[in-house]
Amino acid sequence: MPLPGSPPILAATSRGLRSDFTETDNIMGTHAPAMESDDPIVLSKHEAAQFLRVSLRTIDRLIALKELQVRRLGRRVLIPRASLESFLRSDHPTQTA
Repeated sequence: MPLPGSPPILAATSRGLRSDFTETDNIMGTHAPAMESDDPIVLSKHEAAQFLRVSLRTIDRLIALKELQVRRLGRRVLIPRASLESFLRSDHPTQTA
């Protein structure tokens, strides 16, 4: 954890440098990474799964159900940060098996 007033710790990614996620309490009372203004505006499916603390299969299901908007660049599937934030703010009915 950086000292107050010091620059944020940066992580190298295939798309350049970005600041590491910080831990905060989310609306459900559990810890989840907080999005900061210098975070990327789109996330890969794997990054989105880590952010929501769900499996990659759950992300695929949410995309198939059109509950998450995506952008496709060639074979890459990118999820806008705004789509994840909107998903977290909305109400989701429980699905029974």
